[in-house]
Amino acid sequence: MTALNTYQLLHIKDIEDPRVEEAVKLLVIVFKDDPISMAFNGGCPSKYADIIHRAILRATIVAGQLHIAVNEDDLLVGTACWFPPGVDCFSDDVQQEQGAKQFFELLAEDNPPLLDWWLTKCLPANSDFANSILAKSADENVKLDNWTLYSFAVHPEYRRRGIGRQLITVGEVQAKNQGVKVIFEADNPKNVGIYKRLGYENAGASKYIEGPPGCAGYNLYLMVKDPASAQ
Repeated sequence: MTALNTYQLLHIKDIEDPRVEEAVKLLVIVFKDDPISMAFNGGCPSKYADIIHRAILRATIVAGQLHIAVNEDDLLVGTACWFPPGVDCFSDDVQQEQGAKQFFELLAEDNPPLLDWWLTKCLPANSDFANSILAKSADENVKLDNWTLYSFAVHPEYRRRGIGRQLITVGEVQAKNQGVKVIFEADNPKNVGIYKRLGYENAGASKYIEGPPGCAGYNLYLMVKDPASAQ
């Protein structure tokens, strides 16, 4: 547990921890109007949002590190899903059993076109985008060689208080100790500017990902930072 002014950072290690559901509610709020979230949900931002966020959070707990920030009233106000080198979100069966598999089974019955989009466009883009910019050979997997970040969020009422910087520093310190980089995708141009102020570089050109049927697509921006060389 790390003190942060009147906040605390906590490392959640149990998928049954009640704070997981608190984190789901926060992520639903923060990403409600986000372009990639709209696509994930087939254009209806609330339809599958809780299922998707819960699957990512639980996958993080079993294969990575879920860090949250809570305020003086024990209210969860920030999240960061970190994956170390050697693993990526939903990259193995154990992670997929934490909710992704069930989500895809639901889509198979409820919305087959959206399932097809997830399997043929969304997940491949998530896997290939970083490699298309940073990989030096066909055998290199950039995400598996570095620390990666997902579901990075701070409650709108608690921004500009240093919470996000502390949550992101958790992974940066570990990446620096291991001599690797931090990489992640952003889809909101406004956030790209925020990440740049935190020392991240927008690597390469953005990539447009076509949305599912009847839904707008989104742009991906690859954010990269080498903590060892950062000032």
